[in-house]
Amino acid sequence: MTGYRRLVIDLEFNPVKRLSEQEDPSHLLNYEIIEIAAVILDDDNKTCDRFQCYVKPEHADSIAPEITKLTGITYDDVKDAECYETALDSFIEWVGDRKITAYSWSKTDKLQIMREAEFKGFLPKAQAVFPRWIDLQRIYSRKMGLTRPANLTTALNILQITFVGAEHSALADAENTAQILAMLCDSKRMDELKSRSRVTFNSKDMGGFKLSDMIKVKTRKK
Repeated sequence: MTGYRRLVIDLEFNPVKRLSEQEDPSHLLNYEIIEIAAVILDDDNKTCDRFQCYVKPEHADSIAPEITKLTGITYDDVKDAECYETALDSFIEWVGDRKITAYSWSKTDKLQIMREAEFKGFLPKAQAVFPRWIDLQRIYSRKMGLTRPANLTTALNILQITFVGAEHSALADAENTAQILAMLCDSKRMDELKSRSRVTFNSKDMGGFKLSDMIKVKTRKK
C-alpha cells in the first residue's frame, strides 16, 4: 500500500435502450454510467478530495423512471453532460499523478466501468487509471463474519454509523462507503465496537449471522 492513496468510487447506471442491430450480441451493453463520484482518503483515512460528474448516455434518450425514483437523476441532469470518454478523461485528470487503490461496495462498479470502456473503445485508458481495485463489500463480509452480503446502509448500521446524505446519490454513497473503509482500518475502533455489541461477530465456532439479525446493532446499557 505504500505510495498508494485509497480512493472510494461509486457509479449510477441507466438501462440501454438503443443499440445497433449490427452489434455483436456477445458485446451488447445493458447499462450505461450516468454519474461518477469518488473520494480520496488521506493518511488518516479522512476524505481529502472529492469528484462528481454526470455522464450523458449514448444509447438512451431518457432516464428510466425506476432510476429517477432511486437516484433522483433526470434526463435534464445528464442531457448536456460529458460523454463517457470525456467524463473518464475528467476523472483521470482529477486523479492526476496520484497512485490509487480503488474501493467500491461490491464488484458491480468495476465490472460496469470496464465493460463500458471495452464496448466504447477506451479499455486501456480505464485499466491504466484503475490498476488496483478492491471489493470492500466482500472484505467487510469476511471481517464481520456475515453469511451473505450486506447493503451499504445495513453495513453502516452494524458499525453504528449513520448514513449522511441521500442514498443512491453517487457522491453520498462514496463518502459513506469511505466511512466503512476508515472504520475497518481502525483496529481500536473495531475492537471497541465488538466489545459493546450484542451481535456475535466472526469466530471459529460461529458461521456468521444473517441479515435479519443485524438490521440494528444495539449497545449494552451501562
